[in-house]
Amino acid sequence: MLSKEQLRYWKESVDKIIKEHPLKFIQLEVTRACNLNCIHCGSPSEGTNFKEQLSREEIKKTLEKIATEIIDPNYFNHLMFVGGEPFSRRDLIDIIQDTSKIQVNGRRVYTNTQIQTNGTYLGDNPKLLDKLKELGITGFGISIDGLEKTHNLFRRGKDVFRKTYSAAQEAIARGFSVSISTVANQSNISELPVLSNLIRDELKPNFWRIMLLDPIGRARLDKNYLLSPEQVKKIIGFIYKEHVEHVKEVYQEGRGTKIELGCGGWCGEQLEGMIRPYLWHCISGISMLGIMYDGAIGGCTNISRDFIEGNIRTDDITKVWNDRFEKFREFDWKKIDECQDCKEFEFCDGGPMHYRLGDRKMIFCLYQTLENDMDYRGMATNEVLKTKAGN
Repeated sequence: MLSKEQLRYWKESVDKIIKEHPLKFIQLEVTRACNLNCIHCGSPSEGTNFKEQLSREEIKKTLEKIATEIIDPNYFNHLMFVGGEPFSRRDLIDIIQDTSKIQVNGRRVYTNTQIQTNGTYLGDNPKLLDKLKELGITGFGISIDGLEKTHNLFRRGKDVFRKTYSAAQEAIARGFSVSISTVANQSNISELPVLSNLIRDELKPNFWRIMLLDPIGRARLDKNYLLSPEQVKKIIGFIYKEHVEHVKEVYQEGRGTKIELGCGGWCGEQLEGMIRPYLWHCISGISMLGIMYDGAIGGCTNISRDFIEGNIRTDDITKVWNDRFEKFREFDWKKIDECQDCKEFEFCDGGPMHYRLGDRKMIFCLYQTLENDMDYRGMATNEVLKTKAGN
């Protein structure tokens, strides 16, 4: 457990980053199309107008503008292509090739470019990995949401697990950085220990990110998958145990798979730093920029459309990044309901932006769930359907 002094020192450094908001990460949603129909999807294709999808040329010009006008190459970390399923887009390779050629002062800008994928396309076409490596792709986020039967049911597809696992194996064998994502839900909680053996001991990716199922998108339609407070605590306990057991090999010896809770929010002073190798703060609109499939500009590709700051087709993205994003960088507007008198607010600043709706309400708070058994499953209503949201 960190002392108050340590926490305040950390928060001072966070506040400095908020004030300066240097761009470190870009999420670019290249499409909403997907070959699967996953139960939990936060970026469902239903309701999507594919005629609005950004063209290859629009993507190229936008990334060039960001490279020359916003990015500090000494600070920028990575560009992530997301979807939908990025490989559903036929000209994805062309887009990657365009991106790899972008330079400023003779220096390539996007040197760390990754793809978030369900892995099925790569599982069927493993030789494509060699081409992607030539084009400068450095890593993949690949989803494994349970053992074979569970994963296939969750992803609503036949043979999905085999293809996904094969894609991860092939990518790791070729030296790509691979982060396995697991969406924890009622169907796979009991499988997490066995899944740990499969992922950490056999597959051996760089990272294993366990995320809590959000009551958004398709997930809000089936409450049988949403988590109770007790189940959330069980998952956090599992991550804590895994993190502590492997601290020496991962952080002292520099080997093995790093495990962390992915983007779930602030856990409270006692747990922060124990389920992730860092203290959490939402970076959406602070050091992360999200560009949606239709050109909408947000802090990341997971936020509600109520927090869109502009569109690359009608707005200057440099001015948008520099002069807007007030709700991402100022936080008093979040002080309602359980946040109003919460003692943790000084550190968490009201939690993740993708848990906020346009009326300021939260659809989930991890700290309140852990500390006060708050049950947010009732927030999973039609109003939270993320076809009106970013991702």
